[in-house]
Formats: sequence, structure tokens, C-alpha cells
Amino acid sequence: MLKNIFYKLLFILILSSSMVFIAILFIVQYNNVAYSKVMIRNIINLLEREIIIYEISQFDDFRKFILQSDKNEVRMSIISTNGMLLADTIHNVYTNNSNNTTSHTKNDIIQALHSPNREIAFAVNNSTLKRDQYLYGSKKIKTVDNKYYILRIAIPIEPINKYFINFLFIIVFVIGSILIVVSFVLPLMTRNMMLPFYTIKERLDNIYTNKTYKTKNLTQFVDVNNILYDINELAINLNKNINGYKIEKEKLNDVLEHIAEGIIAIDANKDIFFINQFAMHLLCISDTNCNSLEEIFSDKEILEKINSLIDTSTFSKFDIKGRDESVDIGVTITPVTNNENIIAFIKLNDVTDVRKVEVEKQDFFINASHELKTPLTSILGYSELLLTTGLSDRSLDFIKRINYEALRMKNLVVDMLTLSRMEGNIKEYIDSELKVTDLIINTIESNKIKADSRNISITIEKLDDVYIIANSEKVIEVFNNLLDNAIKYTNDGGSVFISLEDKKNYAVFTVRDTGCGISSKYLNRIFERFFRVKNDKYLEVQGTGLGLTIVKNICNYYNADIKVKSKEGVGTEVIVSFPILPKNIDYITI
Repeated sequence: MLKNIFYKLLFILILSSSMVFIAILFIVQYNNVAYSKVMIRNIINLLEREIIIYEISQFDDFRKFILQSDKNEVRMSIISTNGMLLADTIHNVYTNNSNNTTSHTKNDIIQALHSPNREIAFAVNNSTLKRDQYLYGSKKIKTVDNKYYILRIAIPIEPINKYFINFLFIIVFVIGSILIVVSFVLPLMTRNMMLPFYTIKERLDNIYTNKTYKTKNLTQFVDVNNILYDINELAINLNKNINGYKIEKEKLNDVLEHIAEGIIAIDANKDIFFINQFAMHLLCISDTNCNSLEEIFSDKEILEKINSLIDTSTFSKFDIKGRDESVDIGVTITPVTNNENIIAFIKLNDVTDVRKVEVEKQDFFINASHELKTPLTSILGYSELLLTTGLSDRSLDFIKRINYEALRMKNLVVDMLTLSRMEGNIKEYIDSELKVTDLIINTIESNKIKADSRNISITIEKLDDVYIIANSEKVIEVFNNLLDNAIKYTNDGGSVFISLEDKKNYAVFTVRDTGCGISSKYLNRIFERFFRVKNDKYLEVQGTGLGLTIVKNICNYYNADIKVKSKEGVGTEVIVSFPILPKNIDYITI
């Protein structure tokens, strides 16, 4: 690093020195020309006075006057106004008559001829005889016989190219000398200058290797030592935090490894980056390096379902069979939306015993329901007969109470029997192609009298023409249960809104009311068996607590999604989405 900095500084130094030297060259050249002009001006004024004093006006007098001057340093010429060279310290006028008229083309001569105040004109030209660069000064002079001539003085000046040659030689010499010195001095300088940085780097490297040293002055630089103290303190604190994080990570891994649930974490590429021992045991996996879902789920349908739920960030629960067919595994897909690295968790539970208990419980409910229906039917029959015999008012009140409670018990038994058959997948009904619009209209008509009696309006917002494959009694039971609840839990004079829309191959049925609503703390329990919301309005309405449980089971059977949105004191909205199946499929039975 320091070498690069040094070389850059050296380059900048050489470049700036070159520019300064070039500037000095131009300044010297400018001063040289200015000094020569002063010298020419003095010589011309001196010669002009001598010409007047000695009354020089003839050609021979001019030639003798010129030849008496020093030819080596200054060139002097006398030129007539028509451009004829009369005398020159270098040029032999007599032997070179053919070239006597060449001088009149020079700029300084022309300017001097046309100068109104007879000022001196200057020009820099190359001599045609010596091939050197001269500074020429010309002035129009007047002799005693009132004739005009051009007195021209030339002084040689050094061209700037000569300075450049010397400069290049100096530059090459200086750069060579510097490189030779640098090749010996730079390694020593670099070693001494980099020592503090090497020490700092060593300290920083030791932060991540859990190594720290006692703070001491390792360098001769006070500022660097202060930095080393800070780094050492930072290293100690950071190592404590790292050790703490490692301990917490080990604790978390121990918990996840020994928890009685299977945990699988899926990353953004849908690869497995964590799977605990319980999940591997439950899925009968021996390879601890499994990285993809394909390696642990061999059933293609289950794999496609899991991938689809992960892609759509959908929470879902379902059961699968283990590799041992006698084992039932409960699968819970939990999407993670606030993490860039983890997109989903898969939780696995052994639900074999739970499912066996549920089957036994369903059998018990079915048998109990059948056993209770016979005596209840008898009680209802005899109570209705007694109501027509003309008993006293007090006796009639008792008989009405018996009839009412027996009827409520019968409804409860019927709901229990229906729920048990649904959960046990007992096949009693035939699916067929249904026009959902007709079912909704029939449901509204059957509940219209109940709504009108309480001045509750039922408004159809939208009815798309859609068809599904299902059992009409089961679908009507869903619609009737939801509409009945909307009417029961809406205050007198309220409103109920119904719509049916075709959305992306789903028949979306929506019931929205302006009733008492459901508190958010109860929303996740409303589909539980026998659960009823605890508020004044719900306690006023009689019910078994099985209606929404039956609705949920019917929706699960037909792969229909049900969602509930509610706000206490505002109202409730229930949305059921039935898949629109092709018309040419084989009808299934339940």
C-alpha cells in the first residue's frame, strides 16, 4: 500500500517539477527577448546619433561605418527605403549583389518603413546565412541630406529547444538517481511505517479467534497505541458477546434437537438448512445431510402440496402417512414473511394415537346419537299429544318446556350425528353438478320470514353464474348455517349482505352483517366443537356450538377455504371459496 502511495507521490512530484521547469524556461526566454530588445534599442539610438554626427549619407560611408563594428556579437545592416541592402556586417554587398534585395520582405523592415513616428519594429527570425535564431530591430533614420534609410540591428538569441534538451537530460538523471535511492531506502521505510498497521491487523484478526493480549506499547507511535488499546477492549467485549451467542445457540439447538416435535426449516431456495432428530426419526431418515424436500417426502402429491403452500405463503395443517403405513403424521406449514433467509417452518407430530381416539370418539357419538334419537322421538311425540288434550295452563307450561328442551336435545343429537359422519367420511350422499346461484336464492327464501320478523334486510350485492361439483344438501347446510348466524347475531333493523363471485376458478360466497361482531381473541376458536362466544348477544341466542364446526368440516372435505373477518360492535364477514371443478369429472360420493 505504501509503495503505491510513494510511487504516486513520486509521479506527482516529477510531473509538477517538469511543469515548473517548463514555466521557468518560458520565463527565461521571455526575459531574454526583453533584454535583447533593450540592447537593440540602445544600439540603434547610439548608431543613429553617430550617423548624424559624422554626416554619413553615401553608400561607401555607410559600408565603412558598418564594417568598423564588431561582427561576432551584433549584426548591423543599412537598407534603403526601396529594400536595397547597402551595408551589412556579415553580408558582402559587392560579392552578393544578386541577394541584395531579399531583406525588404522582412516584417520588421516593413513595419519600420510605415511607422509614422519612426518607432523601432522587432521580429524574431532565423538567419538565412548562419541558420541561427535572431531578434531583429529596424528603425527608419534620416540623414543630413534629408534621405531615409532603415537601420537594422540583429542579436542572436538561444532557442528554447536547447533548454529542453538540457532539461530532459536533467530529468533522466534525477529520476534515475531517485529510483536507485528508492530501491534501497523504500523497503526499510515500508517496514518501519507498516509495523503499526501489522500490529493493528493482528489485533483485529485475533478478535474472531478468541485471542486477546495484554495492552502494552508495541510501537513508538502514541496514536497507534491508543488505537491498539481501543481494539483490545473491543476484542474483549466482542469475544464475550460471541461466547454468549454461542452458548445461546447451543441451548437453542439442544431444545430443538430434543423437543418432541419434528422441526424442518426451509430457506429462500426451498432447501433444508435445519432438521432435528425427531423429524428424521418420524420420517425414517438416516441421512443427516439431506438438503431438499424431495429427499424426505417421496410422495409426489404431498411434495407438490407442500411446495405450493410455501410458494403462496399459506398456513396449513394436514395429515400424511409415514413410511410405516401404521403411523399418522400431522404436518403444519407455517410461512415466515419477515425474514430474508427463512421462508417457512414445517412442524411434524405423531398423531397416530390422537387419530385412533378421534375414531373411537366418532363411533361413540354415532352410537350415542342413534340410541338417544329413539327416546327423544317418543318424548317429543307424547309431549305434542299432551299439548292437544286441553290440560290446565300450569300443566301446559310444563309440557311446553318439556317439548322445547326435547326439541333442542334432538337438534343437538342431529348435529352430533352429522358432525360424526362428516369427520368419519361416511358415504351417504352423492355429489353432482350444482348451480350455486339457485342454492343461494333458495337459502335466502327459507330465511326471509325469520329476517322480516326482526326487520333485517337481506341484500344481494352480486351473483355470478358459477357451477361446482358437490352435494346440494351439504352446500345448502353451509349457506343456511352462515346466513342463519348472520340473522341471529344482528340487531333488529340491521342488514345482511350476500354476494357470489367467480374469482380465478373459485366460487367465492360472502356473507356480511352489521351485527355485534366477534372479539379478536375468539376468532381462532370459533370453529371448535361446542365453543360459543362469550358476550351478552351470543348468550341471548340459543345454539349447540356445532354449526360452524360442521361448516368447517364440509369446507375441508371439498377443499374450500373459509375466512372470517370481524370487529366487535361493527359486524362480521365470512368468505367461503369453493373450487370450480371441471364438468366432465367422475362424481364422488361422501
